[in-house]
Amino acid sequence: NTTITHTVTGKKTMMNAIYMLSRICRPETNLGHDPYLSMVIRCERQIAKMYASFAMAGNEGLWREVGRNAILSSRLLEDLAVEYAALFLGPGKHIPPHESVHHQRSDGDWGKLWGKSTVEVKKFIESAGLDYKEAYTGLPDHISVEFEFMQQVTLREEQALSEGDKEGALYCLKMEKKFMEEHLFRWIPTFCEKIISRAELSFYREMAALTNDFIQFENEELNKYIESVLNCE
Repeated sequence: NTTITHTVTGKKTMMNAIYMLSRICRPETNLGHDPYLSMVIRCERQIAKMYASFAMAGNEGLWREVGRNAILSSRLLEDLAVEYAALFLGPGKHIPPHESVHHQRSDGDWGKLWGKSTVEVKKFIESAGLDYKEAYTGLPDHISVEFEFMQQVTLREEQALSEGDKEGALYCLKMEKKFMEEHLFRWIPTFCEKIISRAELSFYREMAALTNDFIQFENEELNKYIESVLNCE
């Protein structure tokens, strides 16, 4: 079914872009040197693909910032690294990129690391047949981990559809919907709003705005994806 193929391919492209954006929040070594520059350039390529697929508007500032970053000076790299540390690492008041800090639960167990949300995310991912790499030493509910999980499920969904496995694709879509509703949508918008209000560089503000746009879009579209698969021949 051509419509289904285009829908899933476009969704995977967008998820790839957001996964790359989420890496901005992941602790990296040598942020002011080539590895970080390479990451930014890869982000630029993914964002370009996403804009081509979805024709999203309203993020012109990101284009300007990323365009400049393609030929980053050592001064700007240093500024980005300093802003990164101030936003996500500290010392002092910062914005931890973990669900348990921002997911305002009715039982009051939030606002700290290793809360109930952390445990629930870990169990959710493991129940899907996935696990954390042995080399990973971070917390299970880090933003990059949650987005990577959604990316992996989307890849499984695409593979199922390519093999004509409608039930397998539906299973993946329902898993995405459940994870979105119980986890991502519960905290990513709040997290992004905090970045937008606190970041001094437009690069991080635009990244956060784009990530928030994706969460809102995907949360609204998942039911349509499920309906499309149900109706495909």
